[in-house]
Amino acid sequence: MSFVITDNMSSVSTMSNSASATPSTSTANQVPSNLVPTTLKNIDFAHAQKTKNWACMFDRQQFQSLYENENDRELLLKWQQYMIKMQEELQTIGYEHARKEIVRLFVSQYEICDPVTKEYPKLFNDVLKIIENSLWYKKLVKSRNTVYMCIYGITRRNMDRWLQDVANKWRASKNIVEFGATQVRSSNGFVHKNMQQKASTLIQRRIKTIMWNFHKEEICCKRKLKKERIDLCETKLYCHGFIAYLYTPAGPENALQQIQQSVLHALQLRIPQQSIMQTVQNLMQIHNSTKTIDKNKGKYI
Repeated sequence: MSFVITDNMSSVSTMSNSASATPSTSTANQVPSNLVPTTLKNIDFAHAQKTKNWACMFDRQQFQSLYENENDRELLLKWQQYMIKMQEELQTIGYEHARKEIVRLFVSQYEICDPVTKEYPKLFNDVLKIIENSLWYKKLVKSRNTVYMCIYGITRRNMDRWLQDVANKWRASKNIVEFGATQVRSSNGFVHKNMQQKASTLIQRRIKTIMWNFHKEEICCKRKLKKERIDLCETKLYCHGFIAYLYTPAGPENALQQIQQSVLHALQLRIPQQSIMQTVQNLMQIHNSTKTIDKNKGKYI
């Protein structure tokens, strides 16, 4: 069963906005899980009209009359701006805590320090300096797995406890719980989604830029479109058990370097040397047979 935002408030509680712990469903104000979109343009005047009945859940004094006078344009515009500020607040909180989680991963979980200073990172920028350093990044399997966790892993299911905790704390501060407005898991309400979106986008952008500028490669969780990989070499990897794609610049030198890195990666994963050699030989045979077929076809032109 799915829910949508409606104009009916009869089943919604209007308790006060005071809470210091995660509120229970019976005592907290229930709001739709898609109340605040992650895209700014979707928080328009029409959305403010559609969601006006939940405005007083966040500020009773300012928006109580909105339920009684649904045509109050000035008040609807204030509710629209209120949601925009909520979106900004959630995205800022998410980005801040995502960077803290990455520092925690480097220090507590992986015990990674700067290869030059031998000091553990204290800030997100310290982590970026480590990723830049070729002395650290040359350990390909470990470094790629670590980078994958930073840009994708920390927001994956069962790895995002830090994000769920932060989201629950924010809900408690507003004394709200989200009821399902879409067919998704409960943690994917507007609070969780807004906290995740900006964090994922900015962190991926910064780390991928560093990887390309300093190491001439990029890790993606999804395969690039055909038009995007025309000038790139692609290698399929497994990072923490998840499929990933490694992209490097196309060209003879980079292609040979990619072969070396792929073989090294396979050896570090303890794949038998015979299997690696057999794979290369099979590829060569396929390539040679394709060339033979093309030559034979040419005779009939």
